[in-house]
Amino acid sequence: MHKLNPITIESTKRVAVLVLLVIFAWMFFYTPSDIYTIQYQNFKEMYEIKKERGIVDLDTSLEKYIERKMQGPYWHSSPKVVNIFEVKGDDVLFLEKIVSKSMRGQGNNNYLREKELPKSFRSNSAIREADYLSWMDARGEKHYVSFYIPMIGFMLREAPTSIKYPLEYYSYFMILLALLIYFKMPKIKVPEAAAYYTRLNAAYLPDILGFSLWTFAWIFFFLPDDSMPVFVRYFLLLFFGIFALAIVLPTIKYASNWYLFTEDSFQWSDTEGIGEVLLQDIVSIKPYKRQLPKWVAPLIILFGRGQPVATGAGMISMSSSPEIGMEITIKSGKKIKVMANYLEADKVFTERFQELEKSKA
Repeated sequence: MHKLNPITIESTKRVAVLVLLVIFAWMFFYTPSDIYTIQYQNFKEMYEIKKERGIVDLDTSLEKYIERKMQGPYWHSSPKVVNIFEVKGDDVLFLEKIVSKSMRGQGNNNYLREKELPKSFRSNSAIREADYLSWMDARGEKHYVSFYIPMIGFMLREAPTSIKYPLEYYSYFMILLALLIYFKMPKIKVPEAAAYYTRLNAAYLPDILGFSLWTFAWIFFFLPDDSMPVFVRYFLLLFFGIFALAIVLPTIKYASNWYLFTEDSFQWSDTEGIGEVLLQDIVSIKPYKRQLPKWVAPLIILFGRGQPVATGAGMISMSSSPEIGMEITIKSGKKIKVMANYLEADKVFTERFQELEKSKA
């Protein structure tokens, strides 16, 4: 028999996978403190649109409109001093590339780490302290971009596809490591002639379903920025994450439990490890049934619990089927529940169990 208890093997494997998935999420969303936001401000286009709609007074000039926009929505009651830095030389080309990207609809918020900025931007404190950068193009037209260090909380409210997460690509190694641990961890060794739960239905399929649900939630983070509000993406990730836990963690019991009759004793494995009791110390054996909650039914259908029924699309389970089995009570008061669902037992085990059941009835 393996040196590690079955429960130790199965719980270590799944807990390690869950911890690595948490590390993956942390690495994916890790945002350093030296990120700058450069956002193109197309004041001229906004001015023309609002003037056409009558939102801007006809006697308000473009220059006056730009001044008010820079001072924010409360410019009249609480005006603020706006720091504008005029960019020249090669730095203009850097900003024009950002403007070109915004004009092509590739995102207006550009998150760049300090090392990705031109050297002059990093060495010039006046630029880093500015609220806006401005420059004149070849036609003599003035352009503006806002330039600031955003708060991390603000960045997390932005659509994730707009943010350049520095550890995003490294985080995927956590997924690979989780898969490696799941498939390479030592498998439990069930004693010969012991009854055990089928790995496919009792362990592998619930694991696949649980982790697939959480993976499905991550797909929403790679959708276009305007396809879904960010708070909905976070909610779905949390919702499916909790659901995944509710499915994966209970499978530890089924993946690790087995039952065995010897000449004079009954052995089993459970959450406390491997136990053994003399047959004469068994007080009673009674039928046991646990009805599944109604809210689990849609998920149960997915991985086929109960008696499958053939359909044109495949196999759909009768989700109302309860978990049934026997409850064994021993002299110490401990109750051992042997669930029949997915239990693989040979003829000898079944006959011994039935004989013991009749003698303790």
